[in-house]
Amino acid sequence: MSSKAVFETLSITPPLHWSNTWNISESDFQPGKLFFLADDFIRNACSELKLETSLGEALLSAAQLIRANPALERLAWHIHVLFFSHYREPEFQAWPMLPANLETVADMFYAIIMLSGLPHVQEIYRQLQIPENVQSDTLADLALHMNNYRKSTGRWGLRAYP
Repeated sequence: MSSKAVFETLSITPPLHWSNTWNISESDFQPGKLFFLADDFIRNACSELKLETSLGEALLSAAQLIRANPALERLAWHIHVLFFSHYREPEFQAWPMLPANLETVADMFYAIIMLSGLPHVQEIYRQLQIPENVQSDTLADLALHMNNYRKSTGRWGLRAYP
């Protein structure tokens, strides 16, 4: 699916670098096989991060909706690759929020992206020999930001920018 088709389908205006780098994530994209959208991955990540049960359920629901939408799945892969494989500066402020008509996915999309990087972050911490308690405290920030989003909207989610 081309970047133009994805952005039009989702009714978003992406940051320019998403379009300009689309080819980077093209060759490795395997529809229906994104590890970070698998229920087992979500459950294990939630357990490792000690996330609330209701938050875990919201993440599972969002992952299921992303898996069912080819445009969302392709966009999720692209952002994951840029952020965690090619180390592009994330420019969070330029990340568009998804339209509200995408239901809970609009709120949870970027949370799924951040969760997708968990194995990568854990590996970096291991390589740098950063203690596990520091890693846990750092990764707890995801839940903190999601709780703040919930307090302000009444729904679980994550803004593209803190």
